[in-house]
Amino acid sequence: MNRLRTLLDAVASRLAASEWIEGKGRVASSYEAVLTYLDDNPHAQIYGFNTLSGHRDDHLLEEDAATRFQRELIDSHTISDAPSYEPEVALTIMATKLQQLSHGGTTLSAPLYEALLEAFEDEEFWPSVPVQNSYSCGDVIPGAHWARSVLDHLARRGTPYDLRRGEGMALINGSFVHLGYAASIAEPLAVLWAMQLDSMRSDIALGHAEIGMLDYARQSGGVPAAALSHIEGAAASGKGDGAQWPVSFRAIPETVALLHTSYIEFLAEIDTQLGRRSGNPLLAMGEDGPIPYSQASFLLPLLAVRSSAVQEALLFSTSAELGRIKWLLSGMVTGLPTDGQSGPDDVAFIQWPKLMQAMVEEMRLELGRTLYASGGDTSFGVEDLWTNGVSNLERLDNAITLSKRILALGLRLKIRLADRFGRQSGLDARLMDICRQGDPVREETNAAIRHY
Repeated sequence: MNRLRTLLDAVASRLAASEWIEGKGRVASSYEAVLTYLDDNPHAQIYGFNTLSGHRDDHLLEEDAATRFQRELIDSHTISDAPSYEPEVALTIMATKLQQLSHGGTTLSAPLYEALLEAFEDEEFWPSVPVQNSYSCGDVIPGAHWARSVLDHLARRGTPYDLRRGEGMALINGSFVHLGYAASIAEPLAVLWAMQLDSMRSDIALGHAEIGMLDYARQSGGVPAAALSHIEGAAASGKGDGAQWPVSFRAIPETVALLHTSYIEFLAEIDTQLGRRSGNPLLAMGEDGPIPYSQASFLLPLLAVRSSAVQEALLFSTSAELGRIKWLLSGMVTGLPTDGQSGPDDVAFIQWPKLMQAMVEEMRLELGRTLYASGGDTSFGVEDLWTNGVSNLERLDNAITLSKRILALGLRLKIRLADRFGRQSGLDARLMDICRQGDPVREETNAAIRHY
C-alpha cells in the first residue's frame, strides 16, 4: 500500500510527494489537449468547461461567460454552515486531490496546479472542508469549500489566481473528499487493531483460557500468524479437554481473521483509488487524440461497501469482547470470583459490563442502517445514484472511536482484576501503567503497535 503510505507521509511532512511533482507535465498537457480539442471542435459541449453544471449542462457558454462561471460555480456551492473537519483530516483531503490531479486528464491548468502545491507546503495554511454535506455523487459542496479556502489563501498572501475555463469544475469535482476522509482513518484504524489484539491477548492470559483454538487456527490457516503469536502471549497451555469455553473465546481466531480481512480490503481499496484519476470531465484517448468525456469516476461505491464491511467487523468484535468480559466476571473462571469481588460485601466491578453493554448498543444504533436501504436523486434525475460514502465514513469514524472506548474500559477492568487477584494481564508494563491512569488509547504506549 505504497500510495497510501506516501500520501500520509506527505501530510505529516507538509512536503509534496515526488509523484505530484512529476505530474506537472501531465497536468499541463491535459489542459492543452482540452483547448486543442475545442479548437478542432468549436461546437462541442464540455461539461463545466463551456457549459453550466448539473441539469443545466445543456446551456452552452461563450468563452468570457465560461471563464466567469468558474468562480460563480464555487461560490454557488459554498453554502454549508457545518463545522470543518479537523485540520489534519482536511489536509489529507487536499493531499488526495493533489494525488488525483497528478495523474492528469482533468481541466485544470499547470499554473493552478503549481499554486495548489505551494499552498499545501505552506505551514500557515490549513484548508477548510465542512463535515457531512454530501451524499457522495461528487462531494461538490465540501469540495467547493476546500477550493474557496485555497483561493482565499492565495489572495491573502498576495498571489490571487484568476480561474480559467474548466478549472472551477476541476477543483470541486471528483472523489477526493470521500477518498481523503477514508485515508485519514487509516492510522486510527491501525491503533484500534493494536488495541484489539492486546485486548484478546489479555482475555486469554487473565482467564487462563484453553488455547487449543489458537493451535487449530495456526494449522488451518487464514489467520495472520504474527497476530496469533501476539495474542497467545503468556497464555497458559490448554489441553482442549474439560468444559467448553464460550464461543466469544473460542472464536478469537475467526474474529482476528474478520478484522484483518476487512481492514486490509478497506485500506487496499483506498490505495487502488489513489492510483486513479477522478473528476468530470476526464480526458480519454479517441481515434484522433484525447477527448474529454463525462463519466462517473467521482463515485466510489466499492470503497463505501468496504467501509460497511469494517463497520460489521467492529460490531462483531465489540460484541465478542463484551461476551468475554462477562465471562471473566461470571464466577465460572477459576480464581476470578463473581463480579471480581474481594468479599461478600463488595459490589466490585458489577457496573463495568453494564457500561460496556450500553456502549455496544450505542454502536448498534449508530450502525443499524444498511448503506443502500434507501436512496434518492437530485438535479431532476441527472444525479440519480449516490454512494453515501462520506456519511458512511462518518459512521465508521465514530464507530472506531467508540470501539476504542469500549476496549479501553475493558483493558482498565482487566488490569484491576489482575492486580486484585495476582494474575497475569498479558499486557505490556508501560500500557498497564497508562491504563491504571485511565488513558490506554495512546498510540506510543500500545504494546501491539511495536509488533504491527
